[in-house]
Amino acid sequence: METIDWLTTTRASEDRTQNDLNEASVSFTQRRAEYEQLQAEINGLKARVSNIDENQILVRRSLCQSLHLAEEEMPFAGELLQVREKERDWEGAIERLLRNFGLSLLVPDRHYARVAEWVDQSHLRGRLVYYRVREGGRGELPSLHPDSVARKLQVKPDSPFYEWVEREVAHRFDLACCAN
Repeated sequence: METIDWLTTTRASEDRTQNDLNEASVSFTQRRAEYEQLQAEINGLKARVSNIDENQILVRRSLCQSLHLAEEEMPFAGELLQVREKERDWEGAIERLLRNFGLSLLVPDRHYARVAEWVDQSHLRGRLVYYRVREGGRGELPSLHPDSVARKLQVKPDSPFYEWVEREVAHRFDLACCAN
């Protein structure tokens, strides 16, 4: 009788140990996948100068490779903007405000039809906002509030998109920054 109890107890203990081992294995596999994903994101952040997320970068890369275009021809708006040095106190708030606009892909007019067709035919596994950038844009710059977000930003001066981005920022983000 003692042998049967001992055998039953041992088998139950082995079953619990095997279950614990299986759970630990599944947990380890999940954590390793999370680690690898985070490591890839960190490596991606180190490799680029902007804070555009890796998925958006991959979509642009795929688009450009498919259409045989240079990635530099289609920047994200955020790659062309930065908070002025003397306005760094506003950087976090401004980055949050401009996040969606910053993730917008700028497409030169001459490539727009091909890009739109590629986007329509591709499963992007995410969202891609892209703007057709035509010469001239919206016309003149509006007059800006003295403490406007737009005044706290600078556009990359050597970009062919300079005027378009400057006008869009002025029209979209003429919001006054208030200290309190």
